[in-house]
Parts: sequence; structure tokens; C-alpha cells
Amino acid sequence: MYKGSSMTTNTFRSVTQLLRKSSPLKWVVLGLMVFWALFVINKSDIVREDLRTKFPSFYLQSFASHHRLSSDRTQRPIHHSSAAIEPSNLTFVQRLLDLEEAFDYRCRTIQTKQSPGMSRSRMQAVDDRIFHEPLHVESVEDQKTDSLSCQPLGLPVPQFEVNSDVHTSSLFFGVATTLDRLNSSAPYWARWLKGSEAGLVAVIHWDPKTEPGITTPEQLRATSKWTEVGQTLQDHGLNITLKPYMEFGESTHAAGDSQERRHVSIAQALFLMKEPRHEWFIVIDDDTFFVSLPHLLHALEPFDPKKPHFLGQVSESRFHFRNAAFMPFGGAGTILTAPVLKQINDHYDTCIDRPRDNADVNPKPPGGDMLLKFCVEEADGTSKTPLELLPGLHQVDLHGDPWGWYESGLMNPLTLHHYHTFAVFPMLEASLVTDVCGDCFLQRYRFQDDAVFTNGVSIVKYPNGLEHIPFHKVEKTFTSSGPDEFTDSLGELRPKLTEGVGKLSWRFQTAIKTDDGLVRQFYVSRANDITGVEGRPDSVHELVFHDSADSKSLLHGWR
Repeated sequence: MYKGSSMTTNTFRSVTQLLRKSSPLKWVVLGLMVFWALFVINKSDIVREDLRTKFPSFYLQSFASHHRLSSDRTQRPIHHSSAAIEPSNLTFVQRLLDLEEAFDYRCRTIQTKQSPGMSRSRMQAVDDRIFHEPLHVESVEDQKTDSLSCQPLGLPVPQFEVNSDVHTSSLFFGVATTLDRLNSSAPYWARWLKGSEAGLVAVIHWDPKTEPGITTPEQLRATSKWTEVGQTLQDHGLNITLKPYMEFGESTHAAGDSQERRHVSIAQALFLMKEPRHEWFIVIDDDTFFVSLPHLLHALEPFDPKKPHFLGQVSESRFHFRNAAFMPFGGAGTILTAPVLKQINDHYDTCIDRPRDNADVNPKPPGGDMLLKFCVEEADGTSKTPLELLPGLHQVDLHGDPWGWYESGLMNPLTLHHYHTFAVFPMLEASLVTDVCGDCFLQRYRFQDDAVFTNGVSIVKYPNGLEHIPFHKVEKTFTSSGPDEFTDSLGELRPKLTEGVGKLSWRFQTAIKTDDGLVRQFYVSRANDITGVEGRPDSVHELVFHDSADSKSLLHGWR
């Protein structure tokens, strides 16, 4: 409750008594009461703005949920997929994106239509323009109601499946993490795991040094944090098995074990908990993001799960690759079949203590991914099950600004990684559009007005035209330790274009999903950040995705 509410009540009582005793002062007192009420209302707006500043993620979710049109409110239909923008909507946009008072605004309503037989391409041509003249807003309070309409735009998309359309029960995922990290990962896992029949076991570890008093799995299960995490998983519709690290493998597990040993324990947990329905055992990091489980199953169709298969992907970075080995990097996901899982378990006790092959040169203990590779191999280092590279798995070992890679027209991406750390990307919000158009996420589109739209990433205008841009090459927006660090994986890179000269970029900032299934994406160019151009105001381009001509617009009536 707002802390001034009790004060307001006491004040009201005092004023009531005063009015009874001092009739001549009635109008003065009434005026003061009106002033006080206005102050309280304004104060609540200030408190809400302060919450948005301090807790932007929480504020976005709560603001979006409280400002949707509920089913019992009047909704005006969208005629020909076009709708007028009202000042109330511009106020919402300005607050949501923290724009300056004056800004430029554009809006398109995008109707997606599934096209049987259509496949994903690196660059899909669209016979239309994505830009139109912006509405320049000097002040949302002074803006006219009918100043601008959201222009319609049709986009064909490949036919797609959701988790409930396919049998995902053959998939069994495993991850080693902490309760804190699991709690923060739940919303991301829900994006790709919710609604599926796939299983997931989370091996939970803790450090007795930082969590004194917890020495047994029973004590860990009795903590309030364990209960809190269980509730979080339930709230996100996730059915995940939590397994304390020291609850199995008593001969090999100990408090304070290295992260590397805990990583390999995932394979042991998968083996001990597998069911007859499970065919594919997938070792992941807690920040591995699957774009689509149906796509993953399609990618696994060429492989026989009854035979030994060891699938994964190496790092994009030559530096990481040379300092490690030819091994799967865990953030991209490592996929095992049951015969390989059994092989790991058969000599688990010895393989987890194996040193590096070049320990005389590099005495550092092997990482978790390397240990997992050792456990697949025989004791002498040979292997009857070599690593097979699966296209679409991405480690994303890109430091700095990863936008150039995300804009490169990725073909059939299966996993993405490191979006929380050194290749920061708004994965949770950007992937919302898959609810409407499935395989359109990260798809690149070329428009007639020299613009390229990468869904969930950016809208880029090229003032000098598109003909001279080698779009088959990745724009090097990220850093590197040398000129050829990414040549092996990404090929020759093209130089980064100067913002405001070679390109004008609107980068994806956030998205919200409305109660009637619309996905509202917001792409922003700011005067004071990486996409800004001196002298140009903040600029936002909103794209409203829906999958039916009968969809209704929530742009009308937003408050």
C-alpha cells in the first residue's frame, strides 16, 4: 500500500471535523482537499516511474499486463490490418522505451501467413516498403488523435509446428546449475520447453563455504530457496526434476567439487533417470536457448538413436578452438544417444580424473566440455564414437556487440548461447514473435526502400543502396583477438559500417504479447547510444504481428 494512505485517512477525518466546526472555511478547506488528492495521484505516477527506472524488467511485465485490454472491455477491430494511433498509445510507448519528450514514431501491422512448401532463406525479398514518413511527436500530451495510422504489411512465413504438435517425449535434457541461476533461467526455459513432453533434470550444486550449515541433500531440500525455486518453475509451467549433486554418485561426488566435474555429472544423472521413451540425451548450459524443439527433432531425423552418436558444435572462435580441442562446446548443446550415455557411465569414475593430453605444457585441469569428451573416449584416448558436428547449434563465442552476427541471415538456428554474458542479446523478448510466425525469428527480409529487416534484431536503412553490400558476409560488429579469429566458422567478415553514414539502424529493444495474441515489437534508434546520429531525435519503429486478418488491434484504447 502507498505509504501516504494512512496519512490521507487521518487528514480526511481532521478536515471533516473542521468543516463541522468552521463553516466559513468550508470552500478553502475543500480546495485544499482537491489539491491533496491531485498530489497523491501525481505521487503514484512518480512512484511508478521510479519503479520502472530501478526495476525495468519487472516494470515491463507488470506495466504490460496492467495496460492490456481485458476481455470485458470494448475492442475496436482493425480494418484492413490498419489502425489509428491514439495519444494514449504514444504515451505508453514513450514510457515503455524511456524515450525523450520529442521523438519520431512509425508503425506497421504485419499479417503473417503460413505458406506450405516455403523454406527459410538467408534473405527473403519483399515487394513492398517498410518505411513511411514518421510522425514527429513534440509532446505526447499535445498530439492529435488521428495523426498517423499503422500501415498494413503482409509477410509469408514457412509452415511451422509448436511443441504440442509433435512428440517431444524422446528428448531428455540435463543441466548443472545453482538454485539462484535456475530461478533466473526459468522464464527462458519456458519459452522453448513449456507445452512439450520433453524431460529435464537439473543437477543442483551448492558451496558449503558460502552456504554454511548445508552439508546434505536433505538440508538443501529443506531450505526456503528450494521451495521458492519449485514455485517459480510451477508458475512458468515447467515440470523439471531437481537433483542435488551429492544425492547420487557418492563415490565420485564431494562438496566443493569443481564446476568441470559437476558438468560431467549431468551425463550420469541422465543415465540414472532415463526412461524407455527417452532417445536423445542433451547436455546443456543454463543459458542455452533452443529456438524450436520441433526443428531440433527434424535435425535429428538422419541419425539412428539406437546407435552411438555424439553430436555437438565447436566454438566460432579459432582462439577457443585451438586452446581446447576438437570437442563440443556445451553452451551450444551436446547430444548423446543411449549407447554413448552407457559408455560414459561405465568408466565415469576414471574419466573424470583424466588430465589434459598436453598436461606437461598446460597443467590446467580440463574444462567440463573436455572432460565429457574424455568420458566418451576409451581410456587410451581413442574413440569409436567421433564427434559429429550438427549445423544450427551455436556457441556464440562473440565478445562485444553481437548484432552483426544476428543480422547475418542465420539458417535454421537450433540453439543460441551467451545472451546474458559477453554477447548480450534480449533473447526472451525477441523470441516472442515465434508465437505468431514460428520460423520467422531471425529471418532476414529485403525491402524495396533499401532497407533490411531481421526479425527480432533490427531494421536497417542503407542510404547508399543495397547493391554494394556483400550480405553473404557477416558484418564485424564484435571484437576479435586477431584478423582471422572467426574465418574458419564465419568466413571472411565485412567491415562494420559507420552509423549515420553507411547505415541507419533501429535495434530491437523489447516486445510484449497482448491478451488477444498480438506481438508488439519495438525497434529504437536513440540519439545517445550506438545507433544514434547527432541531431536526430529518438526514433521508434513499432511492428505489430498477428497471424489472421480477423485479429483485433489493441492500439485503440490503451491507457
